[in-house]
Amino acid sequence: MTLDPVDRLGHLAGVFSEPHAAVTVDASGSVSSLPGIAGHPLLSAESPVVKLAVAELIGDQPHTAFLWPWRSASSHTRPARDNYVRITGLACDVSPPARPSGLILLQPVRDTHGLTPRELQILGLLVDGGANQQIASALFITERTVAAHLEHIRSKVHAPTRTAAALYAVRHGLYLPSSLIDRRGNT
Repeated sequence: MTLDPVDRLGHLAGVFSEPHAAVTVDASGSVSSLPGIAGHPLLSAESPVVKLAVAELIGDQPHTAFLWPWRSASSHTRPARDNYVRITGLACDVSPPARPSGLILLQPVRDTHGLTPRELQILGLLVDGGANQQIASALFITERTVAAHLEHIRSKVHAPTRTAAALYAVRHGLYLPSSLIDRRGNT
């Protein structure tokens, strides 16, 4: 007996800790619901969440995980801690072409390791390869302030170097994409 690919993705989504919502996507960004798992407006085809996840998965990434600010006036329950939800994307086998090529899950954030919203912004810019001067410029703060935040970040995630802190962020889904920071340094 073989399982339908969508059923397999539904079972895979159930393996993740407390998925609040999940959808399948194809390379063009078309979204389909999964049987037995709720959808969510953040996971609609027009959503920037889906566009970012699909872009990451198409770029030869088998997996992506990032934080997304939770701003909702909808009646959905608030699954977030510290005003973020975690988005996880998994690339799937794309043959044949009619099958889903990815799975995107929305999950509550259980632990931000005590990182403040500003520290998450700095960590995201660090993951994206920003030097202290670039981070300071993007957030309209001084380089000295960036350095102080980086020391706090390294301490909180027990990372001996800034590179180790960036890797920790990626591995633990604490990456806040720099594209979410507006020109005033806010997310």
